[in-house]
Amino acid sequence: MTTTNILLATTSLLIVVAFGLTFGGFSKDRNSSESKEEIAALRKEWEALQAENRALELSQTQALRAIPAPVTTPAPISVTPSTANPLDDARIAELEKEIENLKDENDTLEQEMKIVTQPMNEAKAEQQRKAKRISMALDMGTVVTANKETGFVIFKPSLSAPNHQPGTILSVRRNSGILGDIIVERLAENGQYVANMKPQVFAPDGYPDIIPGDTIIVNPD
Repeated sequence: MTTTNILLATTSLLIVVAFGLTFGGFSKDRNSSESKEEIAALRKEWEALQAENRALELSQTQALRAIPAPVTTPAPISVTPSTANPLDDARIAELEKEIENLKDENDTLEQEMKIVTQPMNEAKAEQQRKAKRISMALDMGTVVTANKETGFVIFKPSLSAPNHQPGTILSVRRNSGILGDIIVERLAENGQYVANMKPQVFAPDGYPDIIPGDTIIVNPD
């Protein structure tokens, strides 16, 4: 029998006892000793049942409190993937196509730029190579005197320079560039060479701007 059934039976019994206490006197004289004893016995039993009923109620309440509340597991949230907007997909595809077209155009422009700039790059590279060859050319001597009006040049040969025969064409270097050419005329008694500037077609006054201190070399080209 469960606690709930016990409580229901006890409550029913209490009602019966109460009914007996109320209406028991109709069958016998309430003032008789027998009636008083019966009423006292019933009252005692009724109080005992009340105490038992309270004890059962308290026990049931404590038992209910001791039972942990059931843990309700939340139902899983169903995530339904949203249907892609076909208009958005079409726009994305269009943008991707535009990006591909831009890449192709950029590649084409790079190729065209290489074709256009290749001659300039080659010319620049050749100039750099030429400047390097000029800088590395052996020192044949140093200009001592130069007269641009008459095209007259005197230079002192370096110790390692060979003898230059009349008519030998040498170049005049400054830094990594060549100013112009000179033609050896003769070797003077003081060991210096006399030479004439070779006219330049594009020079404003016909001769290169040679000054003392410039270096005499053999043209590497």
